[in-house]
Amino acid sequence: MPTTFELSRRDLLELSGAALVATTGGVMGATPAMADSQAFSKTREAARKAAHAQLVENDAPAASFALFDRNGLIWADAVGVIDKQAKTPATTDTLFCIGSCSKVIAAAATMVLVDRGKVELDAPLTRYLPNFRMLSDGYADITVRMLMSHASGFPGTDYRGGFAAKWNPRYPAQVMETLRAARLKHRPGEMSVYCNDGFTMLEPLIKQVSGKDFPAFVESEIFAPLGMRRSRFGNRAIAPGSFAPGYAKQRKQPLEAINPSASGGAYTTPSEMARFLAMFLNEGKFNGRQVLSAGAVKRMGENQSAREPLRPAPSENGFGLGWDSVRADAFAPFGLTAWRKNGGTATYATDMIVIPQAGLGVIVTGSSIKFNAGRLAEQVLLTALVEQGALPAMPQPLTSLAQPVAAAATADPRWFDGVFAHHASLIRFEKEEAGTVSLAKYASGKWTTALKDLKPREDGALAAEESPTTVFALTEAQGATYLLQKGVTGLKHYAATMVGAQKLPPLGELSPAWRRRMGKTWLIVNEPAESLLFVAQQPIVALSEAPGAQGYVVMASGAPDARQAQAVAASKGDRRARMGLKLPLNNGRDRNDLEVFERDGQEWLRIGSTALRPLDGVAGLGAGAHVCAIGPEGYAEWRRLDMIGALSVSGCANWKLFNDEYQQLAGGAGDVRHVAAPQAAYLWVDGKPGARISVALA
Repeated sequence: MPTTFELSRRDLLELSGAALVATTGGVMGATPAMADSQAFSKTREAARKAAHAQLVENDAPAASFALFDRNGLIWADAVGVIDKQAKTPATTDTLFCIGSCSKVIAAAATMVLVDRGKVELDAPLTRYLPNFRMLSDGYADITVRMLMSHASGFPGTDYRGGFAAKWNPRYPAQVMETLRAARLKHRPGEMSVYCNDGFTMLEPLIKQVSGKDFPAFVESEIFAPLGMRRSRFGNRAIAPGSFAPGYAKQRKQPLEAINPSASGGAYTTPSEMARFLAMFLNEGKFNGRQVLSAGAVKRMGENQSAREPLRPAPSENGFGLGWDSVRADAFAPFGLTAWRKNGGTATYATDMIVIPQAGLGVIVTGSSIKFNAGRLAEQVLLTALVEQGALPAMPQPLTSLAQPVAAAATADPRWFDGVFAHHASLIRFEKEEAGTVSLAKYASGKWTTALKDLKPREDGALAAEESPTTVFALTEAQGATYLLQKGVTGLKHYAATMVGAQKLPPLGELSPAWRRRMGKTWLIVNEPAESLLFVAQQPIVALSEAPGAQGYVVMASGAPDARQAQAVAASKGDRRARMGLKLPLNNGRDRNDLEVFERDGQEWLRIGSTALRPLDGVAGLGAGAHVCAIGPEGYAEWRRLDMIGALSVSGCANWKLFNDEYQQLAGGAGDVRHVAAPQAAYLWVDGKPGARISVALA
């Protein structure tokens, strides 16, 4: 393991300041706008100060950001370090992964083919991929447009091996295989639900139509014409020292390879992305090159969600093609139409905004998920608009969204007659003695109060006196009850309404077979050894039944402090519990059926493409020699270590050691001798199908 290096607050401030001298002067592909060091100088200085503060506040290693106009880059800056031990500063040539901001690149690549008449937006996906299949018949109605507007109906994201330390070119094929065994979450085009797999499916489509792999097509048709020489995906090597790594407990982490390239895998710099984004300010043209038609740019910025029948909270804002927002709430109060996209991975946080009316845009990225790229992006662009004279002054934060307390102080009965759910949690509202209302969340097998003293308001909403900028409301759509949450966000000068959760329809009792599974834990067996899941969270899933959510099974996964709980309907069958919510936008994402199957006389689980074995079927190892046989599927084997001792493993491809909370302690590739094994630990080993792995504990 590398030597740890503790960076003090003072060191961080000094290093951040030193990094600021490496700004626009050395950036590749400089445009004339960069020569004027005084352009938007007040905005630049404010951005530096805000970025410094964020690095310290969030213990983030590095960040980079750029302001641009129709001509390209105005200025760019980099702050922080890419090596804490060597104190190597980040520069504007440092590569960052922009995560889901890659979706705008993927959408633009697809629109290149639309411009050339090789792809039709409203043609079915099966026209281009005739072998594409799903369990639900409606898959044939999925169009190319729906892939780019999150309206396909796919379950969400095939996370297996998606975030790893090694690029896997077969990942798109894995996703297609996973979808073949999956049901649709909703009717194609019925609603928009954030969906990574929709963009991943653009990769085989582009390859089929163009004859080039997705990364190669983007490089030749977008990166090269725009002069984005450093930008790349996982197919091209990224040398140490050229990118900003993440840190965990002051240890530098390996390069994060995002295998869904079209959905989140681009590595680039803000100064190069400024060239790409300036194209959207200039009707598809940059430096005299018409990369996209003006019509393609216009269609990408249209509200695709407006055409969908299920919209519990209608808005002029919505998904574009690739864009998260086509009338971003942060700028709408000033009459400005802004297109916005954010992106996050296990390591990086990015936000980018363009305002065609103002001819300005910004991109911000940081090498920590704690770095608030969105807040900094808003601040940079609003400050620039003030400096430009487009706005008179920076906006003031909102102090309250709640209406006055209702005189009768009686809450609508609909708050209390069921449980609400979204993709990662269950919520219920409870009456308090004083006539107020509390909000509880289900976690670790019990309901825990999260908010108290919510009071009914004159409009029927709920809000607490000490937090009047967070308001809960109810609405009905297509016979379902939805929980809406309105709150201030970003720089706190605007409010956004989110479709927070859907009330679970009542179901019958769980069958005896399902009830026997409650309270049990399963271990993941087919996650690739290089997956970052083993570092980021526990490789387990636990099943339970939440009081009040009769007939539903709750699947809990993840680290103890961020465990996700997803409810699936299990009252109509003993082998498959079904995702059943129709929840638009972000809170309905990444939902899967839960399937039970038999293997070796035990009940195993399948969630999406992830296979899991029961914990209570894992054999224990005492002192002496043992053999672990890898089955025909190539699933990894788990063993419980029943004694403290020295562990040796031979004949495996990879091994990992976990503590009794399923957190990884150690691991590596190939054989290992005399590793200290603590009591109540678990061993994970993998190898080729049929491999016999020798394990000794002494």
